[in-house]
Amino acid sequence: MDIENEQRPAATGRCSGIALDHVQEQSYQSGPMVEVRVGNLSDALQDEPLFVVDPIIPRDEVTLLSGHGDIGKSYLALAIAVHVACGQDWGPFPVKAGRVLFVTLEDIARRVRYRLARIVSAYQMDAALLDRNLLLLDGACVNASLAEEAAAPRARALSKTTAFQQLAAKSAGYDLIVVDNATEAFTADPNNNLLVRQFVRQMLGQIARTNSLAVLLLAHIDKDAARYGARQQSYLGSVAWHNSARSRIALVEEKGDLVLRHEKHNHSAAHAPVRVARNNFGVPLLDRATADKSSIFASELAGDVDAILLTIAAATAAGVTVRAAESGAYSTHKVLSEFPQLPLVLRDGPGRRRFWRAVRKCQADHLVHTEEFVTGHRNRRTRFALTPEGVAATAVLQSPAPPAHHRSSGVGCGDAR
Repeated sequence: MDIENEQRPAATGRCSGIALDHVQEQSYQSGPMVEVRVGNLSDALQDEPLFVVDPIIPRDEVTLLSGHGDIGKSYLALAIAVHVACGQDWGPFPVKAGRVLFVTLEDIARRVRYRLARIVSAYQMDAALLDRNLLLLDGACVNASLAEEAAAPRARALSKTTAFQQLAAKSAGYDLIVVDNATEAFTADPNNNLLVRQFVRQMLGQIARTNSLAVLLLAHIDKDAARYGARQQSYLGSVAWHNSARSRIALVEEKGDLVLRHEKHNHSAAHAPVRVARNNFGVPLLDRATADKSSIFASELAGDVDAILLTIAAATAAGVTVRAAESGAYSTHKVLSEFPQLPLVLRDGPGRRRFWRAVRKCQADHLVHTEEFVTGHRNRRTRFALTPEGVAATAVLQSPAPPAHHRSSGVGCGDAR
C-alpha cells in the first residue's frame, strides 16, 4: 500500500484490556474469561453505544456491508466515507464527522479518486475538507491481503500480514476504516468459523475497540441472495461472518429497486429499508421518498441546533464549562441537561442521539468549536464554545422578533421547544 508517512496521535479505545501487540499472535488464542463485577450500575448508562453513522455503523465494532458484484456497494461505501469526512448527514442517517481511512484492495486509487470526484459533485461536498479528512490506502496492485491462512501444528490458523500491521499502526486518530473488500483482505477459507471469527473479532474488531473507531467491511453476497433478494443469506461463506459483526447492512435488488437493508442491529433498533437510486455516473443517491423523509429530519435538526446554541450560551453566561465529552460525570449532555434551554425531547432515551446529531451539525456549520483548557488539577481537557458565527446566530435567536432569514450560515431556525 502506498501512503504518505504521517504521524497520528495515540488513541485510547474503550476496550483497554488488550493491546494491539497481542493481536500479532498467529492463532485465535484461548484463555480464562475475565471476571467483571456488576457494581451499582450508577455509571453504566454512560456507556451507551456510539455511532459513526447512526444507527447502521456503530463505533468500536465491525459492520458488514454485503452486496453482489457490480451492484454498487463500493460506490455506496465511498459515499458514506465522504459524508463522514465532510461531517454531513446522509438522508435519514445522522453522521458523526470524523477522519476516514479507506482501504481499497480491489479498485486502484485512480478509479477511487474518479468516483470520489463524482460523489463530491453529486452531493456538492467540500473537496478541500474531504482531502483533509479522507486517506486512501491503495493495495489493489500488490499482494495486500490482511490475513492469510498459515500452517499450524494442530489446527488451521491465520497469519497477520505486513499490510495488516501497517493498517493497525495507521489506524490511530481515525473514526472510520473502510475495507474493500473481504475477499481480497481475507485469503483463507471463508467457510471456516474459527478463522472468520479470528479475522473479524480479534483482528479488525481489536483495531476498532483499541482506537474507538468503526470498521466497515465490504463482502460479496451469496449467489442465492443475489437472485432472490433478502429472503436468502445476504453474505458469502460461513455464518460466522454474520455472527462476528455487530451490525450488518446489505445492498440488494428487490423487484427492480436497489434497497439498503439493515439486517443485523445488536446496538440499536433496525432502521427501515432505504431505497437507493443511481445517477448517470453510478453515484448512489436517495430516491424521492427517502429524500422527503430527509427533509423532515432537516427541519427537526434545525430546531435542535437552535436549542443547542441557546443552551451553550446559557451555560457560558453562568460560568459553567461545557466539556467536549460523550461520556462520564461531566459529559456534554449531562452538563447541558441542567439548563432549561435544552428541550426535554433532547434529554433522555432517543433524545441523546438527537442531541449529539445537533451538536455535530453545530460543529459542521462552524457555529460551535472545541478549545483546550486546563482544569484546577492542571489536566488538559477540551470544551465546547460558540464561534463568532455561533454568537451572532444566538443573538438573533434571543432577539424579540428574529427576521425570517437571519443566518448567513444557511442553518434554519426552529422552535427551541
